[in-house]
Formats: sequence, structure tokens, C-alpha cells
Amino acid sequence: MIYCFVKACSHKGGQKHIYPDIVFHSFPHDMDLIRNWLMQTGQKFINLEEMVQKIYGGVKANIYRICSAHFTSDQYIMKGSRRVLSPNAVPTIFPSSETSTSGLYQINVPAPKRKRVEDDNIPSTTSTVVRIMRRLVTVSTQTDLKMWNTDASVNTDYWSNTKDKGIQVNTMGTQSGLKEKNVKQRQVLNDHYYGPISFTPLEAVMETESVCKTETKEEMDILPISELPLPASIEQLRHVQDVSFGIKVEHADRKSLTFSSLSETSINFTNTEEKTYVSQRKYIVFEDNITQLLHHVKCQFNDNSPCNKPIVNIEKNVEGTMVTFTLRCLDDHVAMKWSTQPVLKKAPVGNLMMAASILFSGSSFTKVKELFDLFGVESFGKSSYYKYQQNYLFPAIHRRWSLEKKEIDEDLKGRAVVLAGDGQFDCTGHSAKYFVYSLQDQYNDKIVDFHIEELCPDKPSVVVKKTAFEKCLENLLKKNVDVRVVATDRPISIRKFLSTTYPEIEHQVDVWHLAKSVSKQLVAASKKRGCSDLKTWITPIINHLLWCAQSCEQDQDKILDKWKSVMFHIANKHTFPSLKHYKKCGHGPIENSDNIVWINSRHRAHETLQKIIFNPRLLKDLKHVTRFCHTGSLEVFHNKVLKYRPKTLSYDIDAMDARTILAILSHNHNIRREQATIKVPTRYSDSLGEKRFRSVFPKQQKDWIAKPVLEAVVDDHLYDLIQDALDLLSGEITFHWASKSSHVPENVLTKERPPKKDILAKHMSRFNR
Repeated sequence: MIYCFVKACSHKGGQKHIYPDIVFHSFPHDMDLIRNWLMQTGQKFINLEEMVQKIYGGVKANIYRICSAHFTSDQYIMKGSRRVLSPNAVPTIFPSSETSTSGLYQINVPAPKRKRVEDDNIPSTTSTVVRIMRRLVTVSTQTDLKMWNTDASVNTDYWSNTKDKGIQVNTMGTQSGLKEKNVKQRQVLNDHYYGPISFTPLEAVMETESVCKTETKEEMDILPISELPLPASIEQLRHVQDVSFGIKVEHADRKSLTFSSLSETSINFTNTEEKTYVSQRKYIVFEDNITQLLHHVKCQFNDNSPCNKPIVNIEKNVEGTMVTFTLRCLDDHVAMKWSTQPVLKKAPVGNLMMAASILFSGSSFTKVKELFDLFGVESFGKSSYYKYQQNYLFPAIHRRWSLEKKEIDEDLKGRAVVLAGDGQFDCTGHSAKYFVYSLQDQYNDKIVDFHIEELCPDKPSVVVKKTAFEKCLENLLKKNVDVRVVATDRPISIRKFLSTTYPEIEHQVDVWHLAKSVSKQLVAASKKRGCSDLKTWITPIINHLLWCAQSCEQDQDKILDKWKSVMFHIANKHTFPSLKHYKKCGHGPIENSDNIVWINSRHRAHETLQKIIFNPRLLKDLKHVTRFCHTGSLEVFHNKVLKYRPKTLSYDIDAMDARTILAILSHNHNIRREQATIKVPTRYSDSLGEKRFRSVFPKQQKDWIAKPVLEAVVDDHLYDLIQDALDLLSGEITFHWASKSSHVPENVLTKERPPKKDILAKHMSRFNR
């Protein structure tokens, strides 16, 4: 259940029919904004910084939220067709600080850690007796005048090996009277009492009188305080943990409890519970512990006169990650049937969420399955995993990608677009089966489209690259995207295709690819006999190439003359009248020139270097680097792809498609991250707020350098993807997705596989004679 973080606010989930305009906003992913929001609420906290840290840790799971009633209309902006909060929005609308003291509880948000009652030196205690018809519960409260948190615990001594469930409440006067109003009989399901209980809803009136300590307890039925009608603010305490011995009794997820009497009992739960499956916390429970707890259940076979016989047999039915317990008593009655997970359309929710977590995190089912088997955790098989992929996960991924593409297409409209393109094989060597080409918008570094092309024996890789680029570009042109410039690596086929088919699109070569190619040639030349002096000139020549592309003012003649001038410079000649557009070096006098090894026309390396500098293809490519285009962010994306689609594993076309989309979504949601700052300084780090760096030793530079540390990647969109998969399972959303596997040949081999017996007949081994 979702509740508003503001203490005096009554809005909660499941009230859409009452408050159709109320939505719940998660706290921002910024500690300063979280601190600002908390201070705006006017609520007091024992330790504000601890609360900021706690909320910051729960931002991804959307644990803490504030409803839209606390934001003014000018704090919203339109993002496409959606109305969302502006990045710097702050809640400003709050009720009066003088809150009423009526009601059963008034509870503050607890601190992450609290003191146990027995650890405090409290001279005296009093008790509040909460009466529910004939069932009485003793609730102990502290009378010590503390400002914030005290303990209130429910006496559960009736059950052996159990543990008190604690909540934190404000110190207040104890209750001395109860009013009963609108008496109705209702059925209650709770985690302590396993039979149907009738109770009377109460309207409690708080008074300031104190009552002496009373210990009233029946041996029959005790209704835990967690089942009382609670105000909205108490839901925020559902994760408070008590520190004591025995079995820990936490609140039960009522949606997951299935009793034998459910068919005769009408209990309405709000549909908002299904929306919280993603954000709920999950636990690993040992079999003996849960069995020990279930043995304390008494048979409630007959509602009118319960059997109350002890449980003698517990049947377990395992379905993937879910186990269903069927309890039978001495008389062979079905005392209770309970499942460890909620179920949607007869499918355990945990199974689908586990399969989604494996895929969406870029993991391998085989490794996760091995981990579960080693740990002893029940899980499903490979065939079930593939069914979840095909039926729910792949459609959810493609649905999210279609929404992403709509936003991208809307952003590309009405402006000139500069694209960068590059491709990647699915694995290294000659065993590659797929080639993935991606196009990136250079304005915002977002991946705007991609295409997967299959390699065939009769289709060389050069043709595959051109085909993939062609289809990827045409997908954008069909949407009337105004593509002006496309930057790629150095394939001649792409350059020829653009010059003949789309002459209006300017083709640029990635300057980094060009510099890398020249560097390889220089390194190879420096290893030749008599050319070792070239080693000292490799870095200056590459820097000169980058400077030429950056300072040529998009003039092809100027960049060629600047590049040719390097042959004069390395010979210690810094004026060159023979060049038309560049006459002399721009640097000043060179100090210690006598200590530099110059390469003049008489040096043995001069002719070798001249062949590299005046290479016809290099001079032709230099005309296409005048805009200094660089596809370095595409290399970042390719590294991201390796997380979801490692080259050591083989995938079919559908998995290749889905995992590439996952990499694109993660990349597009984390572009241009800011450099991280020091939040918790240590004696080995810089001061608070300083930019973070890490020391690295690149193999190419052979020296230690400082590399900036960026903010952590935030993939909170994956929670929405898991929710989409659950909605597809429940039928709340529908999406048509067509598999591509039927259109792709089974393999790229030139020869069909014969029957296995024929292969075994030809098998020979040198060890067996």
C-alpha cells in the first residue's frame, strides 16, 4: 500500500475513485533535494541526515513518496504528452502544524535504528489496555518524557518461540476509555491467528489519564496490534525490525495468504497491492524455520466450531520459486493452504520477476541457476525461463523501446541531425553470426536506431556492414528526419553508398579511427631497420593530425597543407613556401633543439615516413575529418552492450534484439553523467565536495594518470520494465510482438548436420585402439 510521507496527509493508494487527480511522486535522486523536501514538510526528525540517507537508499524502489496535493501547479512541466514534476520542484502546500490529537495513534517516521526498551534506564511504565470485544491485548508504553520515539510492543507469550513485533510511537497520554460505534462483524486474516475472527471496529478517544499496569490475557485468541485499523502514517513503520530472540514475526502480505475458508469469506483488497510487487522486499527463508512456524497453527476446519487439533502433516508443492503448504490435522482436515508468493493468472509472481531480473540485469540463466543450486534455493528450469522470455519479457522490452523511439522521433523533428554510426559483431573471430549497427545522435549522445544483420557464408563482412548501415539509415529517413551529416569509420563501401544514393548527406570519418590507423602504421614502421627514431615522433605526429582536423575551419585544402607540413617540421624546417594554404609553423622557437633527433631527407626513416604521410587513401580520408567528428560515446555504448550481450555467449536473434535494446535503454538513461564528488571524506581522500579521480596505468601511455570518476549508473527504468512484464501477465496491458527467429536461417554453416549416429560412426580416438 502506498502512503504519503507527510504525516498529516490522509492520501493513500486505492483511493483513485475518491481522489482521481492525486498521484504519488518519488523522492528525487539527489540528497540535497531530498533534504530540502524533508525540511519543507515541517516534520521533526531525530537525525535529519540519517533520514536523508535512508530515503536516498530507497529511491530506486520508490519506497517513500509524497502525493501531488503538496505541489503547486507551476511545479509541473509537460514531457511529451505527460505532466511530470520539474527537476527542481519542491513541495510547498502543507496543512497547519497544529495537528489534532484525536485518533488511536500519532506516529512519526522512525529512525533507521532504535533503542530497545530494556536497554534504557526507565524507572516506571504504564500500560494501555486495548479492548476488542472479549479479546484483550496488553500494550506497554513508556511514561518517560522523551520528545520522539518510544516502544510499544504486543504481548505474544501465548505462542512459544515467537518474537515481539515492535513499532515506534510518539510519547502521549495513555488511553483510559474506548467508544464502540457502528458495530459490524468482519472476517480478519492475520499472521498470528489462523482462524476467522469477529471483531468490532472501534473509534478510540485519547485522554490524558494514566492507568496502572494491567496484564490481562486470555488463553484463547489474541488479535495483534498490526491488525487494528491504523492511520496512514503507520504504514511507514512496516519495515521496523525488533532485536530479540526466537522466531521473528513480521507483518504478513495478506494477498499471499490463502485459507481454506477464503471461498466462503468475502474480503476486498485494493488492486494497488499488485503494483507494489516490484517494490516489496523479498527474503530467503529456510525450510525448517517456516515448517516450525506452521506447526503452531491449530486446525480451523469448521468456522462455527473449529477443530483445533494440532497439525501433523505439512505437504509442500514447489512451483519454481514458489512453495505452497497444505496443512493437515490429526483428523486429516485441510487446516490451511498457504503460498509463499502472490499469484497472477495462476502463475507465481516470483517466477516471472526472477526471470525478468536475470534478463534485465544482463545475467546468464545458466550461471544464476548454478548459484541457486549451490545455495539450495528452489528455482525453475531453462525451458520455463525461455517461455517467460518469449511470452512476457521480450514483449515488455519491445513495448518500452517503442515508447522510447516515439520520444526520440519527436526530438529529432524540426532540426538538422548529425549522426555517428558504428557496428559490432556478436563475438570475436570467424564464428560471428550477427552484426549490430547503431546510429547515435551527436547532439545528445542518444542511440536513435539500430539494426541486426546476419552473416552468411556468401556475404562477406564488408557487405554486411554496408547493408546494416543502409537499413539503419533508411529507417530514420522514412520518418522524414533531416540528416545532414553522418560520421562513421573508414569503410569505402559506406562512403560510396552515401555519395551515390544520398549526395545531400555529408559523410565524415571519425577522427579517432583515422588517428588510430595512422598510429598503427607508425608503430609498425618504427620497428623496421634503421627507423627506430620514429618512436619518439609517433605521439607528436598523432597530436598534429588531431590539431589539423580541429583547426582547419572545415577547409579541405587547408587541412591537407597542414598535414603535409609535418614532413618539414620533423626535418627542423618550420617555413614551407611550397604549400599554398599553410606557410609556417604556429609554434615559437624550440628550446634544446640540438637534443632532438630530427628526421631529414638523408635519414633512413624519412622515405618510410613519407609513404605513410602521403598515402593516397589517407589524404582522401583527411578531406572527411574537417568537422572533427568523434564517435567515442559509441565506444562507451559498445562497452555497455558487453554487459547485456557478452561476446563469450551465443544468443538467438530474439535475444540479441532484446539485449541490445536493454543496453540502449540503459545508455540513453545515463548519458552525460556528472563527475562524482566526495560525500564521505576519509583521511586518504580529498575534502568534502571535491571532484573524484582514480589512478590508472594505461598500457599505451605506460604512465600513471588521473581519470575522473563519474556518478553511478542509475537503471531505475528496469523496475518499470518488470512492472510491464507483470501487467502483460495480468492482462492490464497488451502488446503485439512478432518473433524474428522464423525469418532467420538456423545457422551459417555451409553443410547440414547429419544424424548423430553417422557422426559417431566416423568418430576416432588415438587413445582407444
